[in-house]
Amino acid sequence: MKGFAKGLAALALGVALVFGVTACGGASDPQMAFIPFGPLDGTQSTAPTQTDESQSNAEYNLIIEEGIANGTVFAVRAGKKSASKAVSGETVTVVMIANAGYELDTISVVAANGYSPQLSYLNVYAKTFVMPKQNVRVRAAFKALPAGKYSITPPTNVDGGSVTSSAASSVPGETVTLGATPDEGMRLDSWEVKDSAGNDIPVTGNTFVMPEGNVTITPIFVKIEYSITVEASVNGSVTASPTTATVGTVVTLTASPANGCELSTLTVTAEGGASVAVSGTGDSRTFTMPAKNVTVTAAFAVTSSAVSDICKKIDTQTINGVKYDIVTFGSWPQTIKAAGVDVSDQCESKIVGDFTYYKGSDGEWYAKIKERGCESHYKYSDGTTIGQNGKNEKWFKVEPIKWRVLTTNFDHDNDSYTQGKKFLLAESILLGRRYNASKNNYQNSEIRKWLNSNADSAAASDHSGSGSFLKTAFTDAEQSVIVETSVDNSARSTNPDADAKKFNNGGNIYASTTPTTDKVFLLSKQEVTTSVYGFADCDAHGTGNKRIRIPTDYAKASGALSIAGDGWSGKWWLRSPYYFYDDIAYNVDSNGYALANYDGVSGNYIGVVPALCLEN
Repeated sequence: MKGFAKGLAALALGVALVFGVTACGGASDPQMAFIPFGPLDGTQSTAPTQTDESQSNAEYNLIIEEGIANGTVFAVRAGKKSASKAVSGETVTVVMIANAGYELDTISVVAANGYSPQLSYLNVYAKTFVMPKQNVRVRAAFKALPAGKYSITPPTNVDGGSVTSSAASSVPGETVTLGATPDEGMRLDSWEVKDSAGNDIPVTGNTFVMPEGNVTITPIFVKIEYSITVEASVNGSVTASPTTATVGTVVTLTASPANGCELSTLTVTAEGGASVAVSGTGDSRTFTMPAKNVTVTAAFAVTSSAVSDICKKIDTQTINGVKYDIVTFGSWPQTIKAAGVDVSDQCESKIVGDFTYYKGSDGEWYAKIKERGCESHYKYSDGTTIGQNGKNEKWFKVEPIKWRVLTTNFDHDNDSYTQGKKFLLAESILLGRRYNASKNNYQNSEIRKWLNSNADSAAASDHSGSGSFLKTAFTDAEQSVIVETSVDNSARSTNPDADAKKFNNGGNIYASTTPTTDKVFLLSKQEVTTSVYGFADCDAHGTGNKRIRIPTDYAKASGALSIAGDGWSGKWWLRSPYYFYDDIAYNVDSNGYALANYDGVSGNYIGVVPALCLEN
C-alpha cells in the first residue's frame, strides 16, 4: 500500500499538477515567516551551531517542531512519510494539512546555523526545499478560517496515489478542481467529496461546487489489469495464468512442448521493449507483472532422441560409388493390396489428413483411389493392369515412406534454418499430380500449397490445389521435427553452373527473387545437379543414375508416368521454372535427365518426389 506522502514526494521531483499554481499567493498560501528558535540540540546559544561543511552526501536530522496545533505537518523523502533524516542536496517535501475549519498561517524551515533553505511551492498542501549540510527544524502554525470560507481537506494517507486541489479552502459556490496522481499500476476510478455531516457532494469529472461548509476529498484508486499476450510458437505452446494481471501479481507460464521437443527459451517483454525477469526451470516459469502490458515469446527445440526415434535408418546403399543412408519417416499409401487381404468400407477406419484409412484383414491400413492410369499397358507391381477410366477403385497399403539422406550437413547458402541439418529426398515417386493450372511460378503454385498446407481439404489426388501432404503423411510428432527451410526460387536455382553462356545466359524472367519458407518442397534444377548431394550434371543418365525414381503403385493409379525399362521409372517435378515459356517447369525424366522437355505444368502424369530437412 502506498499513501498520500509517496505521491507528494513524486510531485516534489517535478510531477506537480499544473492547476495547483492558481492558488499560489492566495489565502491558502500565506507568505512564509521566519520564526527564530534555538540550537537543534536544545541548548541555549546566542550564535548558530556550525556543522562541518566539508561533509558531502551525509544524512542530517530533519525535525518537525512539537506542539503544532490544528493541522498535520510531516516531511517526505524518497516516498517515505514522516522522514526524520535527509541527505544533503536531496529534495524534501513538507506536507501541511489543516484540520477542518483551519488554514495554514506560517511555515518555516531553519538550519542549525540559522540558514533558511528556500521553500518552493508544490501545491496547496505541500512545499519543497533542498536539504542543506545542516540539521533543520520545521515549524508551522495554523489559524481559523475567516467567516464564510470553508476548508477542503484531503486524507493524510491515500491507497494508490496522491491528491491535490486547486484550493485548500474556498467560499460557497466556487468551482474546485481536484487532481490525482496514481501510483504505478493504479488508475483513478472516482472521487468522493463529503461535507462535515458525511453527505456526498456531486462531482462532475474532477470538479465540484463548494457547499456552505467544510468538505473532505478522497480519490478512489483501483489496480490496472494489464494484458498478457502469448505469441504462437513452433513445436509447442505456452499458456499464462492468469491471462491478465495487476502490477505485482505473480504470473505462471506453462509450456507444452510437442512430442520430441523441449522448451528452449522463454522471454517476457514489457510494452516499450524492457525485459521482464522470468524465474523457474522446466516447463513451469513465473514472472512478476510490471505496470505494462507484456508479450510472452517461447522457442522449442527438437530433441536429438526424438529425431532418431521417428526417423529410422533401415539400410545403406551405394549408388555409383556414393554411399547413402536410407531412412523411413512418415507414411503414405503405396503398394496395391495383395490378393489374399480383405478390406472394405465396413472395416475399422480412421481419418488421417486427407484420407480415410481402413484396416485390412492383415492388420495393415489401406486407402483406396479411383484409377486413372496414364497408359493402358501399364501394370502394378503385382502384374495387374492399371485402369484408366476413373471409375474402378483399388486399395493401397499405407507404408513408411523411404528417404535417401543426401547429406547430414545441409547448408543452403548459409541459411540459418538449415545449417547442419539432415537433407532427405524421397526414394519413390509418391503421386502423379499437376504442378499448377497454367503458370510455372513455384511460390504461388498448387503443388507447393499441397505439399505444405495444414488445412483439411479434399482428397490428396485432387488437382485443384487443395489437400495437404504434410498433414497426411506425418503425425504431429513427425511434423514437429521437420525444419522450416528457406527455399531458393531465384534464377540461380535454374542455372546449376552459374554460367552466363548457358541457360539463357543465366537469366530467367519467371524465377522469383523471394525465397519461400517451407517444410516440404521440391528440388531445384541446381540442387538435383549438385555433386555434394551425389548427383552428376543434368546431362548424365543411365540405369545407375541417382536421379531415377520409380512410381509406387498408388502413384501409378493416380496417373504418374511409368516407363517400361529402367525399373519402370517415371518423370518427377522440379520447382525451377523454365526460362523460355511461362507454363513449363523443369523435371527429371525417366532416364534421369534434368531438363524441360516441354511438358506443361498442368500435366498430372509427372510425379512428386518431396524433399525436406530434419534435425540430426
